[in-house]
Amino acid sequence: MTDDHIAKNAAGLAALAPDDPERRAAEGHARGCPACAAALKDGERLGALLDAVPSPPPPSPEALRRASAEIMTELASTAVLSTTVPRARRRLHAAAVAAAVLAAWIVPVALSKNRPALGPSHLTAVATALLAALASAAAFTWGGAALALLPVASGVFSLIAGAGGGLHVATGLKCTLFELIVALLPLGVSVLALRRSTQDGRSPLLLAVHAAAGALAGHAALHFTCPVSTATPHLLVFHTGGVVLAGLLGLAAAAASSTIRSRPRI
Repeated sequence: MTDDHIAKNAAGLAALAPDDPERRAAEGHARGCPACAAALKDGERLGALLDAVPSPPPPSPEALRRASAEIMTELASTAVLSTTVPRARRRLHAAAVAAAVLAAWIVPVALSKNRPALGPSHLTAVATALLAALASAAAFTWGGAALALLPVASGVFSLIAGAGGGLHVATGLKCTLFELIVALLPLGVSVLALRRSTQDGRSPLLLAVHAAAGALAGHAALHFTCPVSTATPHLLVFHTGGVVLAGLLGLAAAAASSTIRSRPRI
């Protein structure tokens, strides 16, 4: 079959208006081509069958209302609160979470009894903790960029601080647990601030950023306290992995909060 034949497009051509130029050209070709004429007839019969099928009834107003409510609820839950919370309250929220992130770094370092001699990499740890606080405060406007920045910053820090070595699994599990625990501080502050808000704007993205920022601050603190803080595989798997897990913890916290809030009150 050459390009001049219309059998493969017969159904579409048959659906065109009778005076359509393409339909008329196809009918002209079919008069001299039995195969295309049969295909065009089949297309016309198919169109007639489809026209005979009754149209489905339109959705009821109640169904439209339920669908609209579900969509609006989903959009509200994924917003970053930049438009639902007053600016002054956002600033207070951001400042409180940033302070909690810094506390997640300062307190463990201050309480540690076994601190190594300070070196250039410890300045990087300080910068990483400050970046974590900045990202947590800017989460309202940075949104997904802040969430992506935190594990990347942790990975870069691990590569800078690392100098070979192994996984040290037993120590690594403790390090990851430590990061998850300190991540609870800014996460709890953020949840508390949102509970006090007059707007129902709990955002999975926002809570994920705040939890991951707390874990990154914990990563920076571990550089002062972890006994294998220069083992690159250990840092990438357990320290950076802890930041990723903390972000997932923030998402889980938002989902749990949304589920509890949506339960009918007795």
